[in-house]
Amino acid sequence: MIPPEFVNTYFYIKGIRTVSDFAEMLAIPEDRSILEQRQQKSVQALVKKYFDPSTGSFCSGENGADAFAVDIGLGDWRTLENLVERYKKKGTFDTGIFGTDLLIDVLFRHGYGELAYQLLVNHGEASFERMRQAGATTIWEFWDGSDSHDHPMLGGCVRSLFTHILGIRQ
Repeated sequence: MIPPEFVNTYFYIKGIRTVSDFAEMLAIPEDRSILEQRQQKSVQALVKKYFDPSTGSFCSGENGADAFAVDIGLGDWRTLENLVERYKKKGTFDTGIFGTDLLIDVLFRHGYGELAYQLLVNHGEASFERMRQAGATTIWEFWDGSDSHDHPMLGGCVRSLFTHILGIRQ
């Protein structure tokens, strides 16, 4: 399982980047400078703790960790390659509420739409098809059907159907 600190730091870095963009739009360079320093410190800490330079993966590539890294431009040339190879072999999700959406989006954005599609329609234990075969009419909270059977948690990847397949963007 990906450490919560890895996921939280990823979202912190994304948040800082968004606020930094606002600071630029509002012409507040001193705020942008502070934000960029915080971002650099967070990126350095994330890479130092979770990146394996011998493999090019973050958190051993588990649970879509490399998708988080690729999304914010971290890792090296092997990081995306590792991500793609992992899910070609696996053929199913091992991701949770954030990783599922991010994995599908990263794959589509980097030219691996066919792999993203294959994951979306897979019939494995961790699949939307498994939910459908079990009689689900809504998305479950967890792949195994535990807890809520009417929960949007794994539904974030639906956005990719609109943006990457249909071409509809906000």
